[in-house]
Amino acid sequence: MITLYSTLYITLSVILLMYGLYNKNSRLNLFGYSLALNIFPLVAIPALAMGDARVAGVPIAYIPMIASGLVLFISYGIRINYNNKTLYYLMLVFFLYTLIIALFKGVSITTFIYWLMWVFNFSLFIVTVTIFSKADKEISTNIIKKIMIILVLGSLIGIFRFIVGISSDSNFMPMFNRNGTIVMVVMLAPLMFYLFDNKKINHLFFWFSYITIFICLLFLGSRSGFLGFLLTSFLYLLLHSKVNFVRIITIVIVVFSFLLSPLGGTMKNKLSAALISVSTVLSGETIEAGKADYKRNILILSAIEIIKNDFWFGTGVGVENYQKGFHKYVDFSDHDSLAHNFYLSYFSQLGLFGFLLLMLILFLIYKKLSKNKDMAAFRISFFGMAVMMTMNEYIGLPEIWFFYGILVGISINESAILERKSV
Repeated sequence: MITLYSTLYITLSVILLMYGLYNKNSRLNLFGYSLALNIFPLVAIPALAMGDARVAGVPIAYIPMIASGLVLFISYGIRINYNNKTLYYLMLVFFLYTLIIALFKGVSITTFIYWLMWVFNFSLFIVTVTIFSKADKEISTNIIKKIMIILVLGSLIGIFRFIVGISSDSNFMPMFNRNGTIVMVVMLAPLMFYLFDNKKINHLFFWFSYITIFICLLFLGSRSGFLGFLLTSFLYLLLHSKVNFVRIITIVIVVFSFLLSPLGGTMKNKLSAALISVSTVLSGETIEAGKADYKRNILILSAIEIIKNDFWFGTGVGVENYQKGFHKYVDFSDHDSLAHNFYLSYFSQLGLFGFLLLMLILFLIYKKLSKNKDMAAFRISFFGMAVMMTMNEYIGLPEIWFFYGILVGISINESAILERKSV
């Protein structure tokens, strides 16, 4: 069955690749098309998750976005914008550093593919920035709207899949595992505020979108997604929104209405368990085996132990190298997965120098995002992802680098427009 879906995915991705190459007008919409391929062809199938179907070690869920990246590379090449040269030089240093460390730590096929992931993602970011920094703002905003509509439709599909029993939760991208879908939702959801403030959607569509995404997250049953969504909402409304207290009060009413209803029972229980786990750790006690968050706590402690032992240069990039360090330094053989925390996992793999280099790259990307209040959702989305990464490590998703390439490109274009107006 997985082979069937893999064949379907590769076929659709090849069609997308050919369509993008031969239809110039489609290229700015490739993010939305790739997102749609992970949703609509798979409405009726149960969850498969990223680890269940791979091509040459690459999760099958990444293939549509990789195909889109190839379209952009072939059509435009990697054009360096020298206004961003510091950021791009740091990315080059990161490539060289991680490759050198990998050579010392041991290179396998899976490790090399993992390293190539960084090369691909950074290159995708660079080419997307270049393209959208030159695109008409009206066109770019309409593309953002299409992405938002796809997210809302996906959320409706997720709710439908859960209600009719196709899936045990509302994951609307079956090739992604639940946490991967949650990352996508929290990253894209702030676009609602951007479109509303730029008068691209009305109040009715805004509230329909907000409630639909909120219900989808409730049925996904993820604490991190639920809290990440609320965090980005309130940060935006408190710090940047033109329509402040009315929407804040309305969102509070919506949130508590659902939490206090039967629909919110599972989420309430999970949030309660999280509070107990946090309280246990803060009091200096140990979470016992069989209790909620036992495994997560152990994996975090294990990552910290690896960092202590491989502080300067880390274990080398990739899960395989991490697992070698895990079994070398940690006496917890039942579970040798990553820590479900981007910061700890990548400090473990990259060491101090590599980790600080990656943090600097991410900080410079954040700095490129517009400070214009009408575009504040861009920075809120980035900040929300930074918080989400304390609970997952999906930094390798090509969707993340494609999306923030779009936002940085639009921001650069906006800055250029403002400079021309001020002259």
